[in-house]
This record gives sequence, structure tokens and C-alpha cells, in this order.
Amino acid sequence: MQNPNNIFGAIYRISAIDRIFLSKEYAKDRIFSIVASNSPNDLSELAAELNELYDITDKQSLYEAIKGYDSTEFETILLNLLFRAKDELGDKFSELNFGKFNLVYANDNSLKSALEVFKIKPNDDDFKTYKADFENFAKFFFGIGEDASDQIPKFAKFYDATKEISALCKGTTIAAFDYARIVQIATGGYALGYLNEQEFLEIFTLYTEMTKKIFKGFDEFIASFLLGRAFMNFFERDEFIDEGLIFRANTFYIALNSPFDMFKESGIWTENLDEQKARISKILENLIDLNEYKNAQNEMESLKSGLENELLSHQSDIKKFEKALDCYLANFHYVLKDGGVEFIFNDFVIENAIFTPLHELTDEFSFCTNVEKFLNKTKIKLADDEWAIMVILRGDNTLVTNKGFYVQSGFMFMKKVNFYPHKDVKFRAVLDGTGDLKCFINNKEKFLIDFGAYAKAAGKKISLTEDEQNAKDFKGEIDAFTLAFDKLIGALEA
Repeated sequence: MQNPNNIFGAIYRISAIDRIFLSKEYAKDRIFSIVASNSPNDLSELAAELNELYDITDKQSLYEAIKGYDSTEFETILLNLLFRAKDELGDKFSELNFGKFNLVYANDNSLKSALEVFKIKPNDDDFKTYKADFENFAKFFFGIGEDASDQIPKFAKFYDATKEISALCKGTTIAAFDYARIVQIATGGYALGYLNEQEFLEIFTLYTEMTKKIFKGFDEFIASFLLGRAFMNFFERDEFIDEGLIFRANTFYIALNSPFDMFKESGIWTENLDEQKARISKILENLIDLNEYKNAQNEMESLKSGLENELLSHQSDIKKFEKALDCYLANFHYVLKDGGVEFIFNDFVIENAIFTPLHELTDEFSFCTNVEKFLNKTKIKLADDEWAIMVILRGDNTLVTNKGFYVQSGFMFMKKVNFYPHKDVKFRAVLDGTGDLKCFINNKEKFLIDFGAYAKAAGKKISLTEDEQNAKDFKGEIDAFTLAFDKLIGALEA
């Protein structure tokens, strides 16, 4: 499942790989996919991360965490009013007391105006209650109440430290930081099964659509996120522009300069997008070390050059690889991912000996090397407009290209290679007691996918004797592979 609104949680997905372009679908999968990975190892790390960052271990704690960030509107409104006060009072801001603040900056009109930024228009009774609660919150900030201390001098330092950032988001202040974390929590909770699809979509749609209504552009959203990161733990520390904020600023700068324009691709706030990027980029450049950024960029460009040379040495090139990667992801990988089983190809490579373009992007396995091995053994030469999509080296060795299936079958010196154009392939799959998913290309020839390691990881058992029981117990997995191969074949046959 992909959704362009996931751009609001992209800060937690962007990495060094976004400095270079490999393929459009590869970038879309990383940024817009709701579930990053279904791998048990990755999900285990995700569960530990949500627990460590947000104390989330189940559905109840997830909703509690979201409620906590959603209820931070007092902070966003208070900062809105304090920024206005500091702008107007300048050096005299230090003389501001709660009485004057409440009278001049937190009166009914000012408070309602600040709430309207967040599309909140309470009725008279609700506003009366809100104002009373807000006043109690604000009093604590002004040092009124038990264990309270005056934070106005500290806010003045915060204002000075973040004035370039806050200039783009004084109305929305720190809201983006909260909404981005809610998106991260919701997508993570869905991946881990804490939320079902309907529950996830209710949360995700509510907060991402709210974000689009509240903010006017990505410059404001990114500035608001950074301001929120600077304000995090405001009461416990004195340094606001720290390594954590600079790391996030660098991550956003990677995104803004990525050859894949994820912001344009999202379709959100596309009007004057270049101007939005220019405004926030200027601020980010004052936060990050541009020399370090350029060095890291050069390193990634060098790695891509290495990939290009590797492809050339294996009878391929970067353009063919891009086509293969896009085709594989759009017509095969996404189907498996929606079925929760894409990791069978990624986590159990040795067991399956199945190699795809994604493996070329890892340090352990080479897609091109294994394609070349198949071609050398079978003495096949691909046409100039032909490119490999998948090579399977279990069962009848099989190479899938954009033209069809090459299948090497037989024994020892009697092996021969048959070619089947996509229109002649009738795919079907059967899981039997051997633990192999037998993937038939036709009535005779087949390749194998090892389900034994997957079943163990998933806590499921494969019957040694009852194929019909296996068909029931693994229906979702078998259907996913059948749909994936049917979609791939259909796309290439068209």
C-alpha cells in the first residue's frame, strides 16, 4: 500500500541512498509505502523502536501516544502567542508577566485567532473551557503554581536561537513535529499489527489531511518540524540547536536536493514548489555543514559509478537496470509486499537462490553476476532491447526477462533450454510436503521457492502429506505469489 500523504513521515525514511537516482519505483517504494518492510527482523527492530521512543507495545499504548501528541495544542498555541509578543516587545519581552500576556496576547480574540490556524472554531462553552485550561497551562510557563519556574527568559533565548526557522512557521509553530510523529506511529503500528487497516486509515487520513489544511507549503511544514525538534525537552535543556536537530536538517536537505522529487511526486502543495524549496533550503544551509554534505554526496555518486561499471561488466547497463528495477517493483514486489511476503526473496536468498534487481543494491548478493552465470551456462545471448528481471536457480533454472521465460530443464548432459514468451506462460503454484512452493510455468517445467524457512519464521507448519491442508493454511502466501507472477506476466505481455 502506497500513499502520497506518507511524505509527512518521510523524514524517518530518507537516507543517503536518496542522494542518487536508481529508479522511480525504488524511490516511491521507500518514501510512499506505508509498510517499509515485512521482514521479521525489520519488524522486530521497529517494535523495539516504537517501544523505546513512544512506550508503544500494543494498540492501547499506541492510541495513548497519539493522544499525547494530539493534546500538545496548548504548546503550539502558547508559542504562537509568545512569538507575537517577542516580535512586538523586543528587548522589553523580559518584562512580560502573565497579567499583561493574558490581557494583551491571550485575550479572547487573540486566542481564537491562534486556534483558527488549526481550523479549530469552538462554540462559546467549549471556548470558555479551553481558555480556562490554557490559562492554567500558560501560568505554569510564567512560573505561577507549585514547582513552576519562570520560562520567559529561557524562551527569549529560544527565540533568538530559532528565529530563522520560526520566521516560516510562527502560526503553526511546532505542530509538524507532532503530526510527523503521529504518522510514524500509525504506519509503524499498522506494520506491526497493532492496528487493522481501517483503524490505521482513520488515524492516517485524519492527521495527514489536517496537515494539508493547516500548512501552506513544505517550507512551513519543514520549518515547523525543526522548530518542534528544537523545542523538544525545552524545560530540561538550554541548548536548542543540537546534533539531533542538525541531523534532521541534513536529512531534509537530502530530500530537497534528491534527483527524485518526492515533494512534486506527492502532488501536495505543488504551486510555487521551487520557491518553497528555496526558502527552506536557505535556512537548512545555515544549519548543516555544506562541506560534509558535499563529501557525502561525492561518496554516493562514486558508489553509483561503481554500480554502473559493475553492470557494464555483466552485459548490462544502468538504463536496463533501471527498467528492470521499475518493472520488478511495480509488477511483482508491490503485490508480494501487500501480501506481507516480499521478504521471502530478501531474507532467505541462500535457501531460494532467487535473485532480483533489488539484490544488486545489497553488499551480499549480485543479481547481475547470477544472471550472467545463467547466460554463460546456457549459451544464451539476450537481445539488445532485452533485460533480465529475475533469475531462479532452484528446480528448473529459470531466467525471466521482459521477453519471456528461459527454462533450463533435464539432467546432467541432457539439459536443454526452452523459451516461452509471456503469452504462453500459464502460472500455477502448489505447496507440498517438501516445503517447496512448486511454481509451474507449464505442465512440465517448474522452479521452486523454499517455504520451509518462511514457515518457521512465521510460526506456521507445512503438512508433509496433505497438500490440500497446505493450500488452506498458506492460501494468502500462495495467492500473493500467484497474483504477483500473473501481474508481471500480464504487464510484459501487453
